[in-house]
Amino acid sequence: FGDAVDYMGFTLEGSAKLSFMIDSTDTVKFTIYQLIREKNGTYSLKTLQTTTLSYDKEFEQYYAETKALLLEAGEYYFSVQSTNAAQGGNADYSVYLNGEETEFFTEGNNYDDWTDLKTEGASGEVGWLGTVDEYSFDLCSDWVGFGDVVDYMGFTLNTAAKLSFSLVADGATKFTIYQLIRDKNGTYSLKALQTTTLSYDKEFEEYEATTKSLYLAQGDYYISMQSTNAAQGGSAWYNICLNSEDSMFFTGDDGSDSWADLETLGPDGSVGDIGFIDESSCELTDGWVGPKDSNFARFTLVNAAKLSFTIDADAAGKFTVYRLIQDKSGRYSLEALQSASLTVEKATGDYAAKTKALLLEAGDYYFSMQTAGASQDGVSYTISLNGEGSEFYTEANNYDDWTDLKTLGADGMVGFAGWIDEYSEELLSDWVGFGDAVDYAGFFLGTAASVSFSVHAEDAVSFTVWQLVQGKNGTYSLKALQTSALTLNKQTDQYEIATRALLLEAGDYYFSVQSLNAAQGGSAHYTVNLNAGTCTFYTECDNYDDWTDLETEGASGSVGWLGSLDESTCELVSDGWVGFGDAVDYAGFTLFYGGKVSFTLDATDAASFTIYELVQGRNGTYSLKALQTTALTLNKQSGLYEAATKALLLEAGEYYVSVQSTNAAQGGGAHYNMYFNGDDAVFYPEADNYDDWTDLKTEGASGMVGYAGVVDEYTSEIVTGGWVGFGDEFDYAAFTLFDDAKLSFSLEADDAATFTVYSLVEAKNGTFSLKTLQTTALVKDKASGKYTVNTAVLSLDAGEYYFSMRSANAAQGGSAHYNVSLNASASEFFPVEYDEDNWGAVEYKPEPMCGGDTGTPVEWNLICGYPVCNETTAVDPVAATPVCEAFSSAETFATADASAGDVASDLTENKQTNELKELSFLA
Repeated sequence: FGDAVDYMGFTLEGSAKLSFMIDSTDTVKFTIYQLIREKNGTYSLKTLQTTTLSYDKEFEQYYAETKALLLEAGEYYFSVQSTNAAQGGNADYSVYLNGEETEFFTEGNNYDDWTDLKTEGASGEVGWLGTVDEYSFDLCSDWVGFGDVVDYMGFTLNTAAKLSFSLVADGATKFTIYQLIRDKNGTYSLKALQTTTLSYDKEFEEYEATTKSLYLAQGDYYISMQSTNAAQGGSAWYNICLNSEDSMFFTGDDGSDSWADLETLGPDGSVGDIGFIDESSCELTDGWVGPKDSNFARFTLVNAAKLSFTIDADAAGKFTVYRLIQDKSGRYSLEALQSASLTVEKATGDYAAKTKALLLEAGDYYFSMQTAGASQDGVSYTISLNGEGSEFYTEANNYDDWTDLKTLGADGMVGFAGWIDEYSEELLSDWVGFGDAVDYAGFFLGTAASVSFSVHAEDAVSFTVWQLVQGKNGTYSLKALQTSALTLNKQTDQYEIATRALLLEAGDYYFSVQSLNAAQGGSAHYTVNLNAGTCTFYTECDNYDDWTDLETEGASGSVGWLGSLDESTCELVSDGWVGFGDAVDYAGFTLFYGGKVSFTLDATDAASFTIYELVQGRNGTYSLKALQTTALTLNKQSGLYEAATKALLLEAGEYYVSVQSTNAAQGGGAHYNMYFNGDDAVFYPEADNYDDWTDLKTEGASGMVGYAGVVDEYTSEIVTGGWVGFGDEFDYAAFTLFDDAKLSFSLEADDAATFTVYSLVEAKNGTFSLKTLQTTALVKDKASGKYTVNTAVLSLDAGEYYFSMRSANAAQGGSAHYNVSLNASASEFFPVEYDEDNWGAVEYKPEPMCGGDTGTPVEWNLICGYPVCNETTAVDPVAATPVCEAFSSAETFATADASAGDVASDLTENKQTNELKELSFLA
C-alpha cells in the first residue's frame, strides 16, 4: 500500500526468446510492455504479456514462470504490481531470468535487411556478392531467423547467363531472385523473377533445394534468403552455392551492344556501329547473342538505298531493322521497319534468312539480332549485305528539296535555273527518285511572258510551275500555277510533255520535277527545256507608270506626266504600249484654265481610255474617281482600234488618264497613240475664283469676296465686264449704303444668269451664312440676244450688303460676261437725320472718294464724319486741316481727347438706338 507498482526498463541488443521467474511474499502480477509514442507526442504502454503469481504452499510464497516471449532487439519495460495494495497489501518480490527457457539470437544482423529499398535502391542496406561468373561457387553463408527474417544480396552478371543455385539451411527458408525496378516517380521496388522453397531432407536432417535454370541478361540482380518461421522463433543457418552443372555463362555477349540505355541516351548509348553501307559492302558483322538479350548495331546510308540482308546462324533467331525515334519529352524508342525469322536449312542443319528489299532514305538506321526464345542457349550469327537484292541511289541529292521553304522562302534550299528569255534553251538536267523524290528550281523573268516548257524523263514524273507566297504571319508557301504529268512515248520509251502556254508577269517563279514512283523505288533522269517556239516575251512592258503606289503616294507615285494642255497641244503619246505584264499606263496632265476637252486615240489591239480625278480620303489615302471612260473600237478599214472621246468639262487643276489593254489577261498587247484635240478645246481663261467666297462660313466679311464700293445717288456702274461660267460659277461682291434706300439694279449678260442680294448673318457659334433678300433671273432679249433685267425695288436700311452673279449654264460650259448698274430712275436714297445727342454737330457727309474721283475709303471715321483714305493723315474736307485721328474701333473712343470724349459718352448712352447700331456697323 502506498507503492502499488514498480516499473523497470531493460535493453535487448539482439533478438531473444525470454522467460522470467518471479517470487513474492504477497499477491502480485508481472507485465511486460513496449513504449509507444503517439502522433500527438504523448506516450503510452503497449502490454505484450501479463502473468499473475500463484501461492506455493511448499515454499509458502507466491511464484510464477512466464511463457517464452519473442522480442526483437530494442528497449522494453516490465512492472510488478501489488494486487491487494488497496487492502493494505505488502509484498517483497524478486524477478529472475529463466535461463532454461530463454534463448538469445546472437547470429542475426540487420545490415542487409534493405529497409531503405524504396528510397535508396541499390545504394541502400543490401549485401553485395560481387560478380557471378563461371568461376563462382560458394556465394554466401549466413543466418536468418527471428529478428533477422531476411537477408538481401546483390550480384552482377557481366554477360548473359543461365543460372541455377544449390541451397542448404538448418531451418525452414525460401530463396528468391529479383530485378530492381525504378518507377516514374523515382521510387524503387523489386520484381521477383523466381522463388524456391527449401524442403526438409530427413536423411540429412536439413532443408535443401536446387533452383530451376533461369536465363538472365547482363546486368545487376538481387537474391534473398528468408526464414519462413521466424515469427515462431525460427532460426536457420544457410548456404548458397552456384549450381555449376546447370549454369552457363554466355561469354560471347559482353553487353556492350545490348543498348540497355536506349531510352535515355539514344544514339549515344551502348550500341554497336557498322559504319557506312554502300554498294561495296559485303559482310557487315558476326557475333553471338545470348538469351533474353539483343545485339544492336547502327549503320549509315549516305544515299537512299533499297537493301536486302543475308543472315546465317547456328540456331534459330530473329533479325530486325529499326528507325530511332525521339518523342517530345526527349526519350528514345525504336520503330521496327522489317523483321525476319531464321529458319533451318534441311541440307546443312544451319539457320538462315534473306530479307525482302527494304527502301531506306539516307540517314542512320539500326538492326538487331536476338535468340528465337528466352530459354535458348544463344546464337552465333553472320550478317551480310545481299548485293543482288540491293540498290543504291547515288544520284540522289537533297540540296534542292526546299525542306526549309516555310521559314526561309527564297533563301532556302532551292535550285536556280537562271534568267529565262527568248534565247533560253535547256534549263535543268538532273535526277529524281527514291530518296530525292522532288527537285525545286527558281527562274526569273525580266519581262512578262507566255511560256511553255518541254520536259523529258526516263520514268514517270510530274512538272509543276509555282509562285512563292508569304502569309501574314511571315511564313511561306507555294501556289501551284500549272501542273503537268509526263506521258510515256512508246516509240522513244521516254516520258514527255510540252506544257500549255502559261502567262507569267515579270518576276521570280519556281518549277518542280517530282518522281511519281519514288515510293516504289522509282528512278528518273530528266531534262527541262524552254519550248522557245511557242513562247512570247513582252519586252515592251514597262511598269514605271503603273501607279501601284497610288493609295499611299498619290500624285507623287509612279505615274507618267503629259504636261500642261492648251489650244496648241496635239500629240501626247506616240507608240505607247499596254498588254500582258503592263496592262495599264497612267499619266497626269494640268489645265491652267477650266475648259471643254476631248482626246483621240488609236491602238493595235482592244483597249479603253479613262479620265480620272485624284481623291484623298479622310484617312490620308488616295483613290481615283473616274470622270469618263471610252472603249476603243475596231475600224475595219484601218485595222486599228480607235476612239474620239466626248467633250468633257474640266475645271482648272490636275487630272489623270489611263490606257488599259482589255485583253491583257489573255496575253493581249497594244501599241497606242494619244492625241489632245486642242483645236476643238474650249478654255475659260476669264475664270477667276478670288471672289467665290468659299471661306464664307468661317471668315464672313473678311473672306474671299469682292467689294463694289458705296452705293448712293451718285452711283452709276457698279460692275463692268464681269464674268461667270464654267469654273467660276459665282461672283460675290459687297456694297455699302450710308443711307436708307430703295434700290433697283440694271443687269446685262451674254448668257443665262441670276442675280441675288444678301445680308450677312453671324450665328451664336461664330459661323457666318447669307440671308437671301432678293433673287432675279436675267431674261433673254430676242432682238439683241442679250440677257437683261431691271430688278424689283428693294428697300434696304443703311449698312453693308452683298450681291452675287451666278452663271445658270456653268455646269454645261456656260460663259457669261455681265454688267451691274444702279437703276437710278427706280432707286431712291433717304439721308439719315442725326441729332446732337447722337452725332454731335457734324452734318457734313462727303463723297466716298480720296484724292480725286478714283479714291476708295478704307474705313469711315464716326467722330470726324469723313472717309479715311490711303494717306497717312486724316483730312477734314471742310476745314482742310487735321482735326482728329482716324478711329477704327469702339475702344478708341474711350482714349480720345476731351472734344471727342463727349461724343463717345453720348454714343455709349444711346447705344441701343438704331442710329448708333448703324454707326457702329460702319465703324
